[in-house]
Amino acid sequence: MTTDIESTSGQGRRRARMQILIIAGLFAAPMLLAWLLFTMGLWPSGTTNHGKLIQPPQAMASSDWTTRSGTPFGRADLLGYWNLLLVVDGRCERVCLESLDLLRRLRLALGANADRVHLLLLQPHGAPAPDLPKVSQPVVFELLAPNPRIASLLAKRAGTAEGGTGVFIIDYRAFNMMTYPVPFDGSGMLDDMEHLLRVSNRQVERNQQQSQDL
Repeated sequence: MTTDIESTSGQGRRRARMQILIIAGLFAAPMLLAWLLFTMGLWPSGTTNHGKLIQPPQAMASSDWTTRSGTPFGRADLLGYWNLLLVVDGRCERVCLESLDLLRRLRLALGANADRVHLLLLQPHGAPAPDLPKVSQPVVFELLAPNPRIASLLAKRAGTAEGGTGVFIIDYRAFNMMTYPVPFDGSGMLDDMEHLLRVSNRQVERNQQQSQDL
């Protein structure tokens, strides 16, 4: 009798666990499908995004990027984070500084998700360091790359950019996936980022980071 009761109880617990897994799967499946469609360039045409999708998304090698101190900044440094990239083909002057400030405020507006987002400024080798306000440091990663790399990125930008400037979103897998004209609509880009962070998964992003530390 005791064995029968224990067996029945065990089966009940297994059924309960299975039901919980099924319910969790029902909630997670739409988000996973949405992200898969987005990254494959199959996002439904009725869905509105404010930036221009780069189709297909392009893997960022960034093997020739460095910090201003000369430290290499490669693909591994992009993995695990959403990266807001501002590219300028020379000095970071008025348009660049205004765009950078807007990106900084956009990141802050993400609230609890701000730590999932990095802000990058990419200039050609030899460009002078911008005069950034203290509030922007150390939030902004100041990076340098050869002129051909800068030109290649700017060739993918959306619209007509002022002063050789472009804004891009690089996803947590280090794929360049969306671009914006400059000056850009900060509220529209914020809407896009909030959507992307919703359909993404924080734990998957962390796993990408940890895989680079092994």
